[in-house]
Amino acid sequence: MDIDVDDAEADESSEGEDEEDSEEVKALKARRRYLRSLLASAQRLPPSSSIPRSKRHPRRSTAPTLNVVPGYSILVLDTNIILSSLSIVASIIESLRWTVVIPVPVIMELDGLCSNTSQLGETAQEAIAYITSHIRSHATSLKVQTSKGNYLMTLSVRIEQVEFSDEASWDRCMDDLILKAAIWQDEHWVDRSALLKGSAAVRDTSSAVKVVLLSLDRNLRLKARARQLSAAGEKDLAAILACGT
Repeated sequence: MDIDVDDAEADESSEGEDEEDSEEVKALKARRRYLRSLLASAQRLPPSSSIPRSKRHPRRSTAPTLNVVPGYSILVLDTNIILSSLSIVASIIESLRWTVVIPVPVIMELDGLCSNTSQLGETAQEAIAYITSHIRSHATSLKVQTSKGNYLMTLSVRIEQVEFSDEASWDRCMDDLILKAAIWQDEHWVDRSALLKGSAAVRDTSSAVKVVLLSLDRNLRLKARARQLSAAGEKDLAAILACGT
């Protein structure tokens, strides 16, 4: 799990405030900065604000907003999205209008962070507690997916054998396993609208994405797009919250 540290102005948005940002986007940027401070504290790294960088004028994003449709589009979450925006993730899950997929490697990363004595560890514990308590009650909208595409009904057993030495496989780290789960969703996609709320509404899915990987890690988003998979950061997460909860 990573977040954009050295390239704050790259990709979808800059780290600074833009007067055209909605309140939801501003709040998500604040959560990103908060998560970054937690990671810096936990890893004894300097916070991003102390990293020198040349002054540049903020450039407006040219990346188009993804067309995500409740019920139709499947959301695959990276660890940093859950840590930085658990309340938003909870709202999306509890709306019962989306299919939210959390790969087992994300659960494993959260488990690894739970033993951390910093605020980051507490945040990870809250995330695990939420997923554990909702994996059954909200099984329609919340899916915890193994590397083989199976869904867990409980988190009592949530560890997979991870082997990164297989030269025949392209996955070399946890991020690759998260991406692999998103690719599996794309390859096995089905329209779950009829199972979720709001399926009767008139929808235009002609240009809608089937699967989107949500992450604050620019490198992971680039990897996803290189494999023809849609990926998004905080602005699209804000749009999802605004239109589909």
